[in-house]
Amino acid sequence: MDGEPVSLSAADAAAMRYSGGLSLSPRSLMPAPLTDDQVVLLVAKYLRERDRFQKMALAVQRHLQAALKHHIVRCVVTARSKDRDSLRKKLRKNAEELDYDRLREEFGPDLLDLAGARVMLYEFDRDAERVVRLIEDTFVVSEEPRFRKNHGAGDTRCYQARHRVVSLRPDQTEDPEFENLKGVLCEVQVVSLVKHIWNELEHDIRYKDPEHLGDPSEEQSAWLSVLWDSLQAADTAVEHLSRVTDHKRAIVQDESRPLEDAEALRLALGNLIGRPVTGNVQQLYALLNTTEKTLSVNALRETGIHTNEAQKAGSRQATSVGFSDPDDCEQMVASMFAERGKDFADLAAGWRGPRTRLRRLIEELSKVAEGRGGVQQEPADCDDEPSIDGSEPQPNLVEDADADPR
Repeated sequence: MDGEPVSLSAADAAAMRYSGGLSLSPRSLMPAPLTDDQVVLLVAKYLRERDRFQKMALAVQRHLQAALKHHIVRCVVTARSKDRDSLRKKLRKNAEELDYDRLREEFGPDLLDLAGARVMLYEFDRDAERVVRLIEDTFVVSEEPRFRKNHGAGDTRCYQARHRVVSLRPDQTEDPEFENLKGVLCEVQVVSLVKHIWNELEHDIRYKDPEHLGDPSEEQSAWLSVLWDSLQAADTAVEHLSRVTDHKRAIVQDESRPLEDAEALRLALGNLIGRPVTGNVQQLYALLNTTEKTLSVNALRETGIHTNEAQKAGSRQATSVGFSDPDDCEQMVASMFAERGKDFADLAAGWRGPRTRLRRLIEELSKVAEGRGGVQQEPADCDDEPSIDGSEPQPNLVEDADADPR
């Protein structure tokens, strides 16, 4: 064997360099545990550099928000740099594995989460893997396993998340402002928005208890189970609500597609007038869906009921029959009454239940249109505008005593 070359593994070569070329046993190559004084010095070093890690976290957050918005992912994105107490606890907990000399030169890649960002998804089961791919496409992610961790896959009641440790691409640090972020690491966590509450509590109980009590007690486990079941129901509700909202939005965005119900009409009118619609949309939908051949966004545009001119005209008409401060739906019905009054009256006559304001408005407008008078009130700001049939405004009379409030 004398004179034959010795083949060294990469790990052996690194150990030789670390030991100055001496032949040492694997045990002797392990760094000495961090002392309390070394922990204090490392925390002080971090506090001097913390602004850089906060800057990195915010840069990652900004890139994530832009990418997620572009791909229409419902989520909340947060960012933070690790606080002093958390770092101190981490250094003491891992004192046996950490090398003081390495950390004194550079915290990474031994400490991966000094900068952090969190993506909290409305629909984790649907979007998690898509968002992970988006993260890997947006940043540089090492193939090393500790930079890519999936927690809780296939296990229901445990911490569920996808972790990726990222650095910025070269083009993301071209600006001199971000040059000092080259090589800085940031841990990105992808979690469920709803179950994030459970994740945090369960994690604190297991890993951050100041007394290091270990696994949850029987009582803690019982309450965690109650919380999980409640959040599971909330998660399901969020998922269904999101899908229904997506469906409604798709209907509104396709302007030729029929509006299926009152909620779709509410969304469509809100988009047209630029704010939430007020009034009885349910009954407005019943009127328009019957009198329009196909009630769609295009059909609404053709009626013009969303325009300022129609709203002002409708307000004057409603006010002329005693309806002060009419809401949007009342204004829209009044503005179309000259053309569709007979149909509206026939439909409203068949409505069951309380006489709503909209129904009473139709009744009063019908009386005026038929020349039977009706409750008249001269509007304060209409400059003596004529009523629907062109006659002079009638004296103000008191509305029915049993009239329902709006």
